Amino acid sequence: MSEPTVQPVEEIASACGVSTQQVQEIVRQAFNYLHRTAFFREEKSTAAIMESYFQFGQEACFHLAGLFALDRDLSDDRNPDRVIDETMLRFDPDGWTHFCATTVASWRAERSTP
Repeated sequence: MSEPTVQPVEEIASACGVSTQQVQEIVRQAFNYLHRTAFFREEKSTAAIMESYFQFGQEACFHLAGLFALDRDLSDDRNPDRVIDETMLRFDPDGWTHFCATTVASWRAERSTP
């Protein structure tokens, strides 16, 4: 995959009609909120995933859960508390299955293309 000529933050800013600094501040605050939620709540990363769904929408939630799932897949730690697929299949089975079958599958295909 070649390097993009426009930085992602610039693309987001342009698409949303805001400055790059505003995008950075919004993302910083959102990550801060989710990190703090995970830190203080008993459900840890699951709490952050659920809050991302309620606060930022289904697709944002699925991307966050996908990051956790990727981390789990790349880790030697097979801690059962990190079973993101099970959490997502209980929380939003149709949406998660569709997201994995479309978005994640297309990324896998793109990654494996020379």
